[in-house]
Amino acid sequence: MTRYEVFDHTADLGILFEGRDLADLFETAAFAVFDLMTELPAVEERRTHRFIVTGGDREDLLVNFLRELLYLFNGRGFLVRRCAVRIDDAGEPETRSRPAPSEAVSVGSEPVPPQWRLEAEAAGEPFAPDRHRMKTEIKAVTYHGLEIRETTAGWWGRIVCDV
Repeated sequence: MTRYEVFDHTADLGILFEGRDLADLFETAAFAVFDLMTELPAVEERRTHRFIVTGGDREDLLVNFLRELLYLFNGRGFLVRRCAVRIDDAGEPETRSRPAPSEAVSVGSEPVPPQWRLEAEAAGEPFAPDRHRMKTEIKAVTYHGLEIRETTAGWWGRIVCDV
């Protein structure tokens, strides 16, 4: 498989993607979404947007990350050409600043689970209809059929988008 492949899904768009490591997997997912939405070679890296998202696990983190990227386009008219990420694993004590899973904190009477954290820098530019051709409108990413797993070659992921 190249960076990503599209698979048929009733009334939606499925994407399979790979990465050398978990951060590369997320970066490839971002690339796939915007490559499917527009002609990426026409998008220049004129500005950057930095943001942080969290999630209860890898899958939740991926959905929240892609939702934030889609918000950049749908809410701000910003096309992403490239995205660099750094992921803090909720289970790795040396990369987190929150309690380990066995040390979940309580707020009131309910425990607060540890969170995965992702810092991203998205580079691109505002959508310009005279320069950017839209190919596929991706409205949202879903949890349906979502999967992330480590393989012998790196990481593999699958997500379904609402079009």
